[in-house]
Amino acid sequence: MSESALQGWLLPTGDGGSFEYVESDFVRIYENGGVFLLDEIDAADENMLLWLNQALANGRFNLPQRVGRTEVIRHPDFVCIAAANTYGKGGTSVYAGRNQLDEATIDRFRAGTLALDYDAEFEKQAVNPELLAWARQVRDCITRNQMRRVLSTRFLLDSTKLMAAGESLEEVKDTFFLGWKAEEVSKIVTY
Repeated sequence: MSESALQGWLLPTGDGGSFEYVESDFVRIYENGGVFLLDEIDAADENMLLWLNQALANGRFNLPQRVGRTEVIRHPDFVCIAAANTYGKGGTSVYAGRNQLDEATIDRFRAGTLALDYDAEFEKQAVNPELLAWARQVRDCITRNQMRRVLSTRFLLDSTKLMAAGESLEEVKDTFFLGWKAEEVSKIVTY
């Protein structure tokens, strides 16, 4: 996305097609308070991040397309959260399509950085027990063998729905291993 997704737009919405400013969620939350999530920030456009950096660092920014109210001031209750699959250092063998983030961008979030893993308690409540037992063994094998593979909570939730609709655990396993090389599958001792 471009920085306009954060700044808002000038669109022909007025009388006779005259251009009017259309506020973005970011501007609304920035001015009025609330939480704004930048999901997948490690896939963001560099120009958008440069613009974001100044908004986060300065507590205000100029918005020339909002004629008559160009200064945007950060509300004391505004919180910006960023989520990423990497630590902003660029693509990995598992998350290849990720950008290296500028150190200035990383620094805006450094003090609040958290490393999150799979939520075992949530998965215990939400995932088919037989599927979850298998998945935990697969994850252990993936880690032990330093494989470039992920068995996500998303896959487990989707597979739980499929199993509730009649798909077998064996069919779920077959689906998970589609595209794997035989030598990779052989390292998963539970399959």
